[in-house]
Amino acid sequence: MKPFRTILHGTCLVDGRHPEGSKLARECPVLRRQKRHVQAQAGSDVGFPVRDAPNGQPGPKAASPRAARQRRYRAKHPEYQQREADRLKTRRTQG
Repeated sequence: MKPFRTILHGTCLVDGRHPEGSKLARECPVLRRQKRHVQAQAGSDVGFPVRDAPNGQPGPKAASPRAARQRRYRAKHPEYQQREADRLKTRRTQG
């Protein structure tokens, strides 16, 4: 059966006012949007362009999921640069 979207897709019938501990609150698009907005205001990378930059200029381009994943990996693994340099060096000597 093919999934379909209703006219209510992407909206919240209770406008994000879920009771405490509600399982639906985790999936609420209104709350998700608010959370991303707060993260963007704090300056963290949320994976989408910030349209309303304070200086009136368009925000930065959204990083692709792959680029964001690579950036996180490099930040967590400082030995990555040396390992990558060694790999490229061996590739140059072989070819």
